[in-house]
Amino acid sequence: FMVDKVFEFAYSPDGQKIVLSGQRNGQSDIYVYYLLGSRTEQITNDIYDDRYPSFAERDRKIVFSSNRKNDTLNLDQPFAALPYNNDIFVYDLMRRNPVLERITNTPGSDETHPFEFSQGEYSFLSNQNGINNRFIALYDSTIARIDTVIHYRYFSNTYALTNVSRDILYYDYQPFTKEYAFLTVECGKFRFYKGYTENDKPIP
Repeated sequence: FMVDKVFEFAYSPDGQKIVLSGQRNGQSDIYVYYLLGSRTEQITNDIYDDRYPSFAERDRKIVFSSNRKNDTLNLDQPFAALPYNNDIFVYDLMRRNPVLERITNTPGSDETHPFEFSQGEYSFLSNQNGINNRFIALYDSTIARIDTVIHYRYFSNTYALTNVSRDILYYDYQPFTKEYAFLTVECGKFRFYKGYTENDKPIP
């Protein structure tokens, strides 16, 4: 499988592909494993930590968490002190575009476990308020300027979906049933919670 260790993985909706975060040569990168033909494709290959991948827009894109400083995939990154905080990025698997879509840009907080709710809507865990909670980002664009072509500026509006008193340790989402579940520790015991996205209400 080209990797020494697998951290997380997720299936595509049709069950024909697996996207995974794997460790190789001391670094964690994103890979796609194709069940038909048993072929593995490496998506990222740099010093940054790429974790928690899942498919978006069925299997056309990959959303993942990373501590990378820029939004462009580059094989020749000089070694430097890496930031601890992760942001959410999206890779276009169909176009193989080396420029990623940056969903969040929050140097003071850490985002993990991203999932696509619908096109342009991504949910994830973030400690923006000091405790890991569920958040949602609405990714959109506006016209920046027009010359010979139209130039767009992309941005995200982010809202909290939960306000729990204990860190959410694990978060998962089922796109077919629109159901989510998360794990916390309360009074020394693990507790699971589940709900439906249709009942989500953004918290000011």
